[in-house]
Amino acid sequence: MINANQSEIIREINKGLRRNRSILNELIQEGIRTIKRSRLSRKGFDFELITAVEKRRSGNLCYCCYEFGYMPIDENRIHIIQRTPKSYI
Repeated sequence: MINANQSEIIREINKGLRRNRSILNELIQEGIRTIKRSRLSRKGFDFELITAVEKRRSGNLCYCCYEFGYMPIDENRIHIIQRTPKSYI
């Protein structure tokens, strides 16, 4: 029973991550790079689900969802980026 509960939790997290990725991808495809935090939330974006956090050269933190990322500009606006894939050996 424990494994079934853990599997369900993992499925829900993955579902949320895929939704976040889809939202960011859609916005990038539409040419939207800056968006209000509230609008992103209304689209169903979950700010608690990320795949990584990167510190940029500027010192700002970029919250990642697979190959996309976002950086808070201020408490109301978000800047969206498409990350460059890293080479893995």
